[in-house]
Amino acid sequence: MSVVVKGTKVGTITNTDGTYSLNVPTGAKTLVISSVNMQKEEIKISAVTDYSLALKPLDVSMDEVVVTGYGTIDKRSLTGSVSKVTGDVLSNKPVLSFDQALTGKAAGVLVNTSSGLVGDDVVIRIRGGASVSTGGYPLIVMDGVPITQGRQQELSNRFNALAELNPNDIESIEVLKDAAATAIYGSRGSAGVLLITTKKGKAGQTTFNYDNYVGYNEPARKLKVLNAADYIATINKLKTNAGGNPTAFYGDINNDGKPDTVNTDWQHEVFHKGLVQNHNLALSGGSQSTTYFASFNYNENQGYIRSTSQKRGSARLNLTSKVTDWLQFGVNTQYSRTMENNIASGAGSVFSGIPYGPLTALPDIPVYGPDGNYYTGVGGNKDLGGYATPNPLAVTKLNYEDRDARRFIGSAFGELQPVKGLRLKSQVNVDYSSAYIDDFWNKDIGDGASLGGVRQTNYNEKNTWSWFNTINYNRQIGADHELNVLAGAEYTRRTSKYSYKNGIGLVNPDLLIIDPANYQSIAGYDGIDKIDDGLASYFGWINYGFRKKYLATLSYRTDADSRFGKDKQWGSFPSGSVAWRVSQEDFMRTISFVNDLKLRASYGVTGNSNIGYFPARATIAPGTYADLPDLTLANPGNSALRWERHLQFDAGIDAVLWKHTSVTLDYYNRKTIDLILNNPVLATLGFPGNTLTENVGQLRSRGVELSVSTPVLHTRDFAWDINFNAAWNKTKMISTNLFGNDLYDNNDTKATYSIARPGQPLGVFYLIRWAGVNPVNGLPTYLDVNGNQKQFDYANTSTPWTLVKDGSKTTAITATDRVLTNKSPYPKFYGGINQTFNYFNFDAVIDLQYALGFSVYNQTMQNMLKFDNVNNKSTEILNAWKKAGDNTDVPRLYANDNFWTTTASTRWLEKGDFLRIRNVQIGYTIPKNITRRIKVSRLRFYVQGSNLYTFTGYSGIDPEANSVGETNIGLGIDKFRPYFSRTFTMGINLGL
Repeated sequence: MSVVVKGTKVGTITNTDGTYSLNVPTGAKTLVISSVNMQKEEIKISAVTDYSLALKPLDVSMDEVVVTGYGTIDKRSLTGSVSKVTGDVLSNKPVLSFDQALTGKAAGVLVNTSSGLVGDDVVIRIRGGASVSTGGYPLIVMDGVPITQGRQQELSNRFNALAELNPNDIESIEVLKDAAATAIYGSRGSAGVLLITTKKGKAGQTTFNYDNYVGYNEPARKLKVLNAADYIATINKLKTNAGGNPTAFYGDINNDGKPDTVNTDWQHEVFHKGLVQNHNLALSGGSQSTTYFASFNYNENQGYIRSTSQKRGSARLNLTSKVTDWLQFGVNTQYSRTMENNIASGAGSVFSGIPYGPLTALPDIPVYGPDGNYYTGVGGNKDLGGYATPNPLAVTKLNYEDRDARRFIGSAFGELQPVKGLRLKSQVNVDYSSAYIDDFWNKDIGDGASLGGVRQTNYNEKNTWSWFNTINYNRQIGADHELNVLAGAEYTRRTSKYSYKNGIGLVNPDLLIIDPANYQSIAGYDGIDKIDDGLASYFGWINYGFRKKYLATLSYRTDADSRFGKDKQWGSFPSGSVAWRVSQEDFMRTISFVNDLKLRASYGVTGNSNIGYFPARATIAPGTYADLPDLTLANPGNSALRWERHLQFDAGIDAVLWKHTSVTLDYYNRKTIDLILNNPVLATLGFPGNTLTENVGQLRSRGVELSVSTPVLHTRDFAWDINFNAAWNKTKMISTNLFGNDLYDNNDTKATYSIARPGQPLGVFYLIRWAGVNPVNGLPTYLDVNGNQKQFDYANTSTPWTLVKDGSKTTAITATDRVLTNKSPYPKFYGGINQTFNYFNFDAVIDLQYALGFSVYNQTMQNMLKFDNVNNKSTEILNAWKKAGDNTDVPRLYANDNFWTTTASTRWLEKGDFLRIRNVQIGYTIPKNITRRIKVSRLRFYVQGSNLYTFTGYSGIDPEANSVGETNIGLGIDKFRPYFSRTFTMGINLGL
């Protein structure tokens, strides 16, 4: 801050802690205190020699600089739709990756964390689904480096590449949403772009900051399952109602000839309070010629699932050196090592998986046997049928999947300014990652028992390098004209490789190395991890402003991608946008409450480069024919295949009202044409799956976005501010393939609950209609495709299906009775609310996230109410029909009567609406008069809770649970994904 005697040039600059010393001339009466982006304050000079105050921020919402493709621009001059998220809302949050902290922070950005398992998928969608069968995640660029994201090479578990980045290094994230903002990235901009700017040094005094937090996490909720007594009663009721004998009993565990009453809560045994901690050191500063920023980070998150954890160590160095007034060089580098310990069989419904094991294991058997070893028996239970859930704690402790990942992201640039306004820049980028995965299944228990023990290893590498060159001319021409022109070229190369080995039938458990002498069989192979391609690009844009109120931007990019056929590699992606700063017109001067008002509109074309591994090229793969090796057709190829193209119109308003209230409103209409889909062909052609990949479909996404930032209440000692964002989106399928066929999710062929059908919302649920339990007899009932209510009686082998209205015999309910539900896994409304409070030296932040108008298919509950096995059940089974007149949605208990839990019906489709308390943080900053004494510039203590509570009527794992992962159609399937975690931490922010 600057301190100046009013009416003179006598002044000084404060130190970093705000202290200053100034000798004022005789007769001086007032000091003027000012700082960039802060309101000036005046102090009357008196006999007091120590003055203390806090400057209030100016409204700079329209003055801030926004990062766009290959450059920056003042928000006042921006003609596209861009949201900015500052790094302070991402740092010091107990998340596994920065994308989780982005949840609810920007309008139109939907962030879905699949589960609470360390390393699990995080699915990001900007303005709804952008594609159907190809990738829908946005391009992420960090300091000009396009970075690898999404799921990496995996065995049993998913791994999120963004977890390898340190959120505390981030200065800001710009979200590019409309074509005017994203077209400069051409073929990679269809699903939006996230531009990450990391922290840089500033000339002046060196600053040192240490930030830390430590705490624990636990499951945010637990599904209720039967205790031992209810389990025994329920299983025996299922059996006896079906004419069988009781089979569930307490067992003689300690061999004393008497049954032992055991009641094991397997969730309690497997879950615990896991340690979380984060330590971040940052050093920054520099001179007028050289600036630097360095950071060192250690982050540890021990999952609430025993034996699971993620540990990350990272280091960053950003350096800029100005050699002369016209030449500067710089580097931005990060190295990280991330080690994950996970559950060997993964999550989901595998017998050894989590939470399948703790939810389905027998509650009437102990964790340990009388010998102190893990109990592997079944107690007094008999006739277990297909029961195969192993001791959940044993498989968690004895089996493992470890991943050791290393990553280097770096760039080096040189920038030349030969004349004023002209800049030439060249930058070389690299993103290199490698990972070694070691997966072991114990031979005595769990999934490895039937195979005699299994060990798998996988080593993979991915490398992306790019080089871009730009020339930029920025000039003020006279008093009225502003011109900003950029042209550039970029070249990108991506490569990958992996090596896989496994050994089955372990001989010596003390020697796990995969060797023919130690396993009954071994196998292995090497390959390319679906990445081996190149991209050549040429691009440019022109920004023009007249009198700072009439603005226009034109951009163009052309890309050539090696994955397409020779004649279809090139694609063109133009865009144009205009803006009118209405507030600069003379007729607006009388409207005092409007400080700034800008209207803007844009239209442009982007493409989709997330197309997979050379879909246009014919490929072969090794196979066998009559026990002889041969080569088979893996992909028939299609040389005519071309880019998916996205045509987007956007209209928006940016306004500043009453000096401090910022409002942004956008409407968009995006149409995707030339969708890359599998088109059916004659079986006689011999193509795999009888399909050919072609450009045949269309998709449309419409929506409205609103962002509001405003002070609610400001007094001398108290401040309350709120940031609110909301988005409405509807994504609809216009056409699919040649025959208008329904499309199912490509990532999980069993996830046939939702489809893409012309004229319907993307991912609409397609199910048989559940009509409830008949209160007269307790039978499950359904509606056929014509609306007739039918009931199923498993006990009646001659006439199982009858009409409810008169009991007459009828045909069975089948998949042909499925109907469109008009319900989708994509929320219609979603967003976030961020509130900040300051009272003297206390501060508080409350983050809320919400999503409305979507549905979730609760396959977890569907599996936990099955009548054909003796697994433990949900407590919902206690509501089963017992006598005539009972109104319930659980049929009568009858062993093996399982049609109702094996049928994809609306019985399991639930409303997913929720309001989540995402984060609450309360802090206290030590007063300056104390910190000065202990020689520190800032000292703050805080406590926080994350994912504290979710207000929802959904009965499953979580309304955001996602079993399929990175998908466009099959979202909204909840099938035994681990619970989300709730985290409590305390921390320190220390500045020197």
